[in-house]
Amino acid sequence: MHPDTVLLLQRMHSVASTKKELNIVLTRFGEVYKCLHKSQDPKERFEAAWAMACIGDLYARLNEPYEAESAYKKSIALFEKEGHLLNCAMVCLETAAFFRKVLLAVEAEDMLKRRIVYRIRRLGAGHPDVLAAGEELIHFQRTDEIINAATHRWCKACNIDDYGIGFDLENSDRAEK
Repeated sequence: MHPDTVLLLQRMHSVASTKKELNIVLTRFGEVYKCLHKSQDPKERFEAAWAMACIGDLYARLNEPYEAESAYKKSIALFEKEGHLLNCAMVCLETAAFFRKVLLAVEAEDMLKRRIVYRIRRLGAGHPDVLAAGEELIHFQRTDEIINAATHRWCKACNIDDYGIGFDLENSDRAEK
């Protein structure tokens, strides 16, 4: 695909807000997928997997959970088949957030676990990104919230206090009265 086409599709995806606009963008991404998913060119198959991930997001925004789930899982499978394991991990996070939004906590947790597996397969067990993904999973298990580990600096549930302010501030002499 031409780079300008990719940018245009990405902009359309970002700004679409009405049901009509979302359906137009969904149709365009569907055309991209249909044209590229059987290509012999690995770059085009990557673009097909990317289009499918965007389709999942668009279905989620249209409140069509079954179609969203199917598209997200198809995108993960396509990325995995091409060996793009970090993209698999990224779509797993998006899928987990989607599952959390539609109140499917078990499925969200499973996606966060799969995300860790993809990162380990690509980066190795001790890599900081793998450790961060593990931290995100633990936080989800404790709080039912999806977070970004890079901003996880103070969390009473996870006993993280990178700021050194303590968790019992309301009971201390420093607490505002």
